[in-house]
Amino acid sequence: MPKKKSSIAFFLCVMVLTFAAPIHAEGKKPGKTVFEKDGNIFLKVKGKPVQLTNTGRDFDLALSPDGRWVAFSREIEDKTGECKKKQDDGRRICNPGRLWIMDLERRSERLLLEPREDARDMKEFIGEFSDKFFSPDGKTLFFQTYIRKALDENFHAIHAVDIDGGNERFVVAGATYDVIKQSRDNTWTGHLVVGKYKALFSGNLYAWYWLITPQGKELGPLGANTEHFNHHYKVTYMESGVPDSEDELEAGEAQAEEPKTSKTVFERDGNIFLWIDFKETQVTHAGRDHGPALSPDGRWVAFSREIEDKAEECKKKNDWICATDQLWVVDLETRSERLLLEPREDARDMKDVIGGFENKDFSPDSKTLYFDTPAWAVSDAVHAVDIDGKNERFVTPGSLLRVVKEPLSPEMKNYLVDVLEEDDWRIFPKNGGAPLVWKALKDDVSGYLIVDKNGIRYISSPIPLEGYWEGDDGKYYISKGRTAWRALVSPDGEKKIPLERDG
Repeated sequence: MPKKKSSIAFFLCVMVLTFAAPIHAEGKKPGKTVFEKDGNIFLKVKGKPVQLTNTGRDFDLALSPDGRWVAFSREIEDKTGECKKKQDDGRRICNPGRLWIMDLERRSERLLLEPREDARDMKEFIGEFSDKFFSPDGKTLFFQTYIRKALDENFHAIHAVDIDGGNERFVVAGATYDVIKQSRDNTWTGHLVVGKYKALFSGNLYAWYWLITPQGKELGPLGANTEHFNHHYKVTYMESGVPDSEDELEAGEAQAEEPKTSKTVFERDGNIFLWIDFKETQVTHAGRDHGPALSPDGRWVAFSREIEDKAEECKKKNDWICATDQLWVVDLETRSERLLLEPREDARDMKDVIGGFENKDFSPDSKTLYFDTPAWAVSDAVHAVDIDGKNERFVTPGSLLRVVKEPLSPEMKNYLVDVLEEDDWRIFPKNGGAPLVWKALKDDVSGYLIVDKNGIRYISSPIPLEGYWEGDDGKYYISKGRTAWRALVSPDGEKKIPLERDG
């Protein structure tokens, strides 16, 4: 059986990246800070420091988000010297500390975990307690440990333990990690962003960030950096240098971005309405309009307008394609409307047929409008037209789901990395798959299309077999039947890769 080839193996040039280690110098809460000085932990409330421990052996601390718990490492007495001797003798891993926690309400401390340097299973091995992060609810503490044998190409492992000391578990192997504190609609709150090294088939390593559940399930890659992910989902991280209070966060966002007006469009009683800042304004008055789409810049509304009495005519004809609508656009700045396209139901070439204007969506720059129309018996067709009504063109068979204006989902990226094979029959052109996969993983596909497609898969053989037929190329073929899938398509329709399994 041939070795499975993931699309990530397409890449001809791989830059091995180094992850920036997370920095967690202090844990903070509004009005409250913990810090370490001379091996002791201090609490600073309203500018006044209070000493919490006095062993002279405490370090690497983290404060829970509710301000109640402080997790820290405490050096095992005389263990540092012992570890130094072992390291001089060539033994790299020797943990001089234990994991402790303090309840700031009661000022009581207790041991959470001992190191486990002799475990044979690397998922059980605990060589240190570094880079500690609490979960957003403050009930779980994550930490990272160096291990003596690589797990999935990584020499670090992330573990978790409940604050009562129970349920200690291995989470995932990774070089660096952060815990998501907040995200839009709390979609990824509490999840981990983990920097992982993975091996290509060539043997080279590549370094990317991955989205991981708190239980350790890999949801998908985020790319070589998390900028697009952070921006799109409005992600902030636990104790990672971002604002820690809601007021600070809102103030920072207000300074970085100009406020945007909330605007949307909808149809009622055959007319198009604009909803802006909780105020409703009627835009059209024909009583025959539907299917509005608002451009990203908020200036244009594209919509369908029923041709007068055409619906009744089509009902009597009962034809396969009988267009009832025209495509119109209105300029919200001037409140002027104009006809963009007439239907073309009698064209001989199915790529030229326009029997309707469904699933309208604008390009990110608001200059192009995409839509789909009935065409073949087994598939619709996606078309595009410029906002001035020029350059109308066929793009690709299929039904338009949306125009990409944001990063692909982690699930889609995970499919491209771990599932899609380089010889998949749905990639077009065959030599164009690798560059398009790479663009998708780098979030460089804004303006591309997500299209629901279908097709027939054929299997070929150089020798005649039962049920096969001979093609013009001398090979023998058999059909595996029609199948459907979701695809990423370039704006001109010339490049396509699947985003999910077929069937």
